Amino acid sequence: MAFPSSNPVRPEGFPGQQIAVLPARAIDRLAAHPVIAGLLPSAAGFFPRAAGHLVLRERGIDEAIVMLCTEGRGWVEIDQRRHAVESNQTAWIPTGLAHRYGADADQPWTLAWVHLRGNQVDELSQWLGFDHANCVGPSPNCGDLIPLVDRIGHRLRPPYHETDLLLAATLTRQLLIQLKRLCDAPRDHHPDLAERVRATADWMRERLDRPIRLAELAGRAQLSASRYNEVFKQIYNCTPMAFCTAQRIRSACDLFTTTPLKVHEVARRVGFDDPLYFSRVFKKVMGTSPRDYQRFIRGGST
Repeated sequence: MAFPSSNPVRPEGFPGQQIAVLPARAIDRLAAHPVIAGLLPSAAGFFPRAAGHLVLRERGIDEAIVMLCTEGRGWVEIDQRRHAVESNQTAWIPTGLAHRYGADADQPWTLAWVHLRGNQVDELSQWLGFDHANCVGPSPNCGDLIPLVDRIGHRLRPPYHETDLLLAATLTRQLLIQLKRLCDAPRDHHPDLAERVRATADWMRERLDRPIRLAELAGRAQLSASRYNEVFKQIYNCTPMAFCTAQRIRSACDLFTTTPLKVHEVARRVGFDDPLYFSRVFKKVMGTSPRDYQRFIRGGST
């Protein structure tokens, strides 16, 4: 079982490393699979403190590689241009391009990595914001994704059942989604800034029946109201108050589906003292009145 088109200078590996490689016969068998054809992890691994790590691929490979640097540092070189890779950064090696990469001599990196095949890989690269010229980006706390890479690798081991490989592909999509979340975190502040803002979103979800004010949310995130609003929009693509309203209406829909409560009772449960105002907001979001929505849901369930 050969590692895909690799020329490592340290073939003996690293203490504590983990590698799983999908054999060519399994890749060929799944190349046209309706679920896997778009994105298939062909290899995954973890290299802790990889001193001397150096890989040279002068012709590139038919795969992309996503590499999460969780500690230490290293570099990648694409089109004869070298990019430094620091702790809590991600490097993306595009499909088909000649490349080199290696660990820093003094502070060798710790890497979690996955090789990617499929007809959606290039689109996913663009979605994440990577290309051959911008192949390194910040990913705060990317060490949190190591267990996910480990689960992908576990599914790439023998006996290569189709169900295991479907799960590996699903986990890989989850990895890229989580990576997108990290890459989109605000880049000019301490890594916990985004987490503080996300914590306020969770706090909102838990108290939808009570008044929620922007100043209070900003205070919980230890930010000014304007800065909090800015960071929140970067993460959720909407303002905090619009997010709160959407969560209230979603909760209302759940209550209409799972309880016999009347419209005015649901309104109070999700933080609206005025049932008429609740009805206007509900219709604006859902395109129908609460009463009509309730009638449709309950009529459809009997």
